[in-house]
Amino acid sequence: MKTRKIYKQIREAVFCLLFCFGLLCSAAAQSAYAHDTRMMDIFGMGQAPSDEDVLMYRGNVYARTGMYERAVEEYGKVIALDSLNVLAHINRAITLMDLARFREALADMHSAERLEPDNYEVYINRALVYAALEKLDSAVLDCDRALEINGDAAEAYANRGNYLARLGEFDEGLADCEHAIAIDSTYAQAWLGSTLIYLELSDFDRAKASFRTLLRYETADMKGIVGQLHLLIDTSQAAN
Repeated sequence: MKTRKIYKQIREAVFCLLFCFGLLCSAAAQSAYAHDTRMMDIFGMGQAPSDEDVLMYRGNVYARTGMYERAVEEYGKVIALDSLNVLAHINRAITLMDLARFREALADMHSAERLEPDNYEVYINRALVYAALEKLDSAVLDCDRALEINGDAAEAYANRGNYLARLGEFDEGLADCEHAIAIDSTYAQAWLGSTLIYLELSDFDRAKASFRTLLRYETADMKGIVGQLHLLIDTSQAAN
């Protein structure tokens, strides 16, 4: 009984870490990188950047260095200059998530959707906000929409698998993680999700095999999660 209690506590901790990792693996880096590339192109051609470009670049730098409040301010200045700037709404929403200001982030994502209803980044990131607010059904629907726009997005399949698992739909969640792996066999979050789901299904052999693959592709952000997951695998077999 004591071992089962320990297993439950570790499992809950790892699912919490999986949620946090989902936030870290949002499309924020992709959105910011796209604009950083634009800045490099502008400088490379000897052009003077616009006020919006400078503010956006500063916001990205602040966000990447953990100065989230300052980043929110800079993105807000971009929006004040151009309320139709979708990237500014998305980046501010992502940064607001880092500050746990989820309802404000959701409002920004809604604005981005109104401006560009076919933008993949809107739905993959808004799903993260919905998940943070425990609106997992809405998160799944946004992943569905993201996949309608880009059916080859391993990220969208892995994230949807995560949300489905948190809803207790483990078979469906596992299928999504496996689909993500089929698209990109190096996508660590999909291996992480599949390992956790195999554990929930008490399929320890597959959980260990999935975990061994995860170790090959884990990123620096995942070190703490992987360590706890290793402990979870050992404890789960003893508990069962």
